[in-house]
Amino acid sequence: MDDEDEEVYSAEDYYEEGKHYEEMGEYKKAIEEYLKVIKLEPDHYLAWNDIGVMYFNLDDEEKAIEYLRKAIEVDSSQELAYFNLGQYFYQKEENKKAIEYLQKAENDPDAWHLMGVIYEEIVDYSKAKECFEMRDKTNVFMYLPNI
Repeated sequence: MDDEDEEVYSAEDYYEEGKHYEEMGEYKKAIEEYLKVIKLEPDHYLAWNDIGVMYFNLDDEEKAIEYLRKAIEVDSSQELAYFNLGQYFYQKEENKKAIEYLQKAENDPDAWHLMGVIYEEIVDYSKAKECFEMRDKTNVFMYLPNI
């Protein structure tokens, strides 16, 4: 086969293929595609994050945490990996760690909501109320006019 006949895929092509496998529940295949993304673009934050989420789905918590922390290392200004780690620790009933990560996702209304839920569960209603208020302030979609 000639070199001209070979298709050349971009990192985004592989990423989209990974998303396709993820949506189909084929997490191992999704990981394979996301790893191809990272090979081409080592700083592709979403690929690192999504590999972490896939490993959570496969019940490999150690690898999941490793990849989510790598996503944060790649770009600590992105909040999705912080939220995902916070959600993980909440599910493990490690509320202190959960809040630690969720606080770093300060622009994410879902993070504020989950913190509010945690504070309600530990019966700190004033902090819960503050979190729900921050959720509403950060949720820009709440303030869009109905069209």
